[in-house]
Amino acid sequence: MIADKRKLKNVKVFDLFEKPDGSRIETPQEWMECRDEWKAILKGCLYGTFPEAAERAVGTVAARRLLYGGKAVWEKIILSFGKEEKIELPAEIIRPVKEGAAPVILWNRHNADDICPAEEELVCSRGFAIASFCRGDLIEDAPGMEDHRLLRAYPHYSWGRIAQWAFGLMRLLDYVEQQPYCDRSHVVASGHSRGGKVAICAAIYDERFTMCHANGSGCFGAGSLRIFGGHFGYGHGNCETITKMNESFSYWWGPALSGYTGENEWKMPADGHLLRALIAPRPVITTEGWGDDWSNPYGTQIMWRAAQEVYEFLGCREKNAIHYREGGHQFQTIDWEALADFMEMQFFGRTPETNVVSFRAIRGLEGVFDWRQEQPFYEWRCPSHLL
Repeated sequence: MIADKRKLKNVKVFDLFEKPDGSRIETPQEWMECRDEWKAILKGCLYGTFPEAAERAVGTVAARRLLYGGKAVWEKIILSFGKEEKIELPAEIIRPVKEGAAPVILWNRHNADDICPAEEELVCSRGFAIASFCRGDLIEDAPGMEDHRLLRAYPHYSWGRIAQWAFGLMRLLDYVEQQPYCDRSHVVASGHSRGGKVAICAAIYDERFTMCHANGSGCFGAGSLRIFGGHFGYGHGNCETITKMNESFSYWWGPALSGYTGENEWKMPADGHLLRALIAPRPVITTEGWGDDWSNPYGTQIMWRAAQEVYEFLGCREKNAIHYREGGHQFQTIDWEALADFMEMQFFGRTPETNVVSFRAIRGLEGVFDWRQEQPFYEWRCPSHLL
């Protein structure tokens, strides 16, 4: 946390329209062309290297039953993939009983007790499918797994757990997108806390995910590495930082992260607004709790606003959304409902019922207030706004 408010003027998030070579981006095509270079930079400083071009996973149905009075089907799937060694990963799919294809939420769960509290509404009322796996079933959330079967199956990579779990989410998508109940144009990567970091990583590197959702994802998710604040705003709150992350969860990341701790935190060539912007022009929504200080709700808000410059520049201003609620670090019913509302807004043009905020035109409010006017931590704008 930055305690000295005199440093406020020096807290700036880096310019999303400056190319890695220092020159300026002037066209949307140039911005999109820089994405691969930025993605490579993130591998080098954050995620580590991992196999992007992997063989497709295959799956078999191990069990099936009806749920919710016959309105939904639950299936247990066994995924199989791997090069040097075969990996088997159990997954669950809950889908509506209906004609035609459905939007699918792919969710990386913490464990088997981690359930969706709005499952019946999403599946039976909204008509969405939910496909999920438990991260520990792929590789445990613990250090010292150098001889794990996943790493034997894909040797010679420097990836940490976040990229490994994101890889699992991609392999689940391999199977799901081949099923007749999957609407391939409406596929969402989702997760909570470290799972939100996983969803963002998966969406950045696999564009088959047509939307990203992260709940309470914090540092190296939707939060900021430079601007910290809880629900009271700037300078308040015990927030997740690079140093704290490296001290407790260094195995989540590639080996280069240790070089950006302590006084070197400011040298990290990335921040939450870049991770968010790399998903553009696909939709992204982050859901946050005002009382979830550890996940940095204030810094997350600034990252959302800063990434909006890219969404404006690429002509998709309404696709960058955020939702706040009261409460702390949980994946609550209202978070799922906000995701469902944003899916319906983006996929079907419906008006959301929850207070999902994006830079969309709202009848009667045009010109009254523009969130972009509140940008205390960056002076740069997308080229169309330059004077």
